Formats: sequence, C-alpha cells, structure tokens
Amino acid sequence: MRTILDRSLEEFLGQLPGMRAVVLSVAPDGLLAWCWSRDSKPDIALGFAALDRAATACLENLGASQSSRSLLLTAEDAWVGVWPLDEDPEPGGPHRPRLVITIVTT
Repeated sequence: MRTILDRSLEEFLGQLPGMRAVVLSVAPDGLLAWCWSRDSKPDIALGFAALDRAATACLENLGASQSSRSLLLTAEDAWVGVWPLDEDPEPGGPHRPRLVITIVTT
C-alpha cells in the first residue's frame, strides 16, 4: 500500500513544487499510517502526529464536533492544513478511529 501511495503522490506532486509533506494519521492517538515528504525525511511525520494529538485535545475541550474538526496553521513561509478523511459513524454504531490528513505547503 505504501508503495502505491508513494508512486501516486510522486506523479501528482511533481506539478506542485510548493508541497512539502503529506501525513496520514489515525486519531485520536496520532498513530502514523503513512507519510511523504519532498526531502524524504520521515521525521516530519512525528511532529504532525503530535500536533494532531494536541489539536484533538484542545478541540475536544472546546466541544467541537469530531466530524467537522480541521486545523489551519500559517507562517510566513509555510501552511499546514489538517482535515479528517472518514465519514461519521452511524448513529448508535461503534466508535471508530478517524483518518486525518496533514498537508504542508509553502
């Protein structure tokens, strides 16, 4: 699966030179499912997994809906966007982890 994602992303991101990293994690624990970075340094994923855990805790304290949580951080030379990918569980259904994608651009 990782090879397929890496190859697909390489083809797509060749056209987006500002894309620096993409991380797929599982919330609320911030477990890493997959990551890609333009400089091939997987360490970036650990920081974004920690960011997702911290954002999850903060948004839960604010009472934000789990299905609509997203995060956007900006700096002078970078943007970080975080969005959930999976759908809401069925009413009364079991709780399941949610997939979270983090994208870093310049």
